[in-house]
Amino acid sequence: QAERMVLTLSKMLRYTLDHSGEELIPLGRDLQYMEDYLQLQQVRLGEDFSYALEIPPEVQDCRIPKLILQPLIENSISHGYTGEAPFRLTVTAALHKGALQMVVRDNGRGIPPAQLKKLRARLKNGEEDPQHIGMVNTQKRLQLQYGPEYGMKIESQAGKGTTVRLYLKAVKGG
Repeated sequence: QAERMVLTLSKMLRYTLDHSGEELIPLGRDLQYMEDYLQLQQVRLGEDFSYALEIPPEVQDCRIPKLILQPLIENSISHGYTGEAPFRLTVTAALHKGALQMVVRDNGRGIPPAQLKKLRARLKNGEEDPQHIGMVNTQKRLQLQYGPEYGMKIESQAGKGTTVRLYLKAVKGG
């Protein structure tokens, strides 16, 4: 198991350091990285952690910014997982009216209403936030790449989980 983890880590490192010059990569390629990341988390957290990647084949060739999902998945685990109850993380994607919608959903700790309100305001205004730098950077990346009508929306209930929806322009092929 240790050998498999080291090989997975080295594969992940190669992927993050690959600077092939592509601004957008196929969703399917980024999902391979996410699968490796989630498998490592599975080993680390044990049977209280489960995940599902529900990505239909017809969206896997949509081109997305590299590693756009990673900070959201990482936040979900680091802020949502309590270790007190089974934690379930689901990532889905679908095409809708010319847009690609990707969703990261968990059943974890959730975000208290006052904190959620502040986070939404920071995302809207592009304000830096040391606690949620990955989310702010993801929002900025999406809006720089696709325009202000695209980005992320967050829904959460304390004690019930969080859902983050990414809206991207659907770009297929090369």
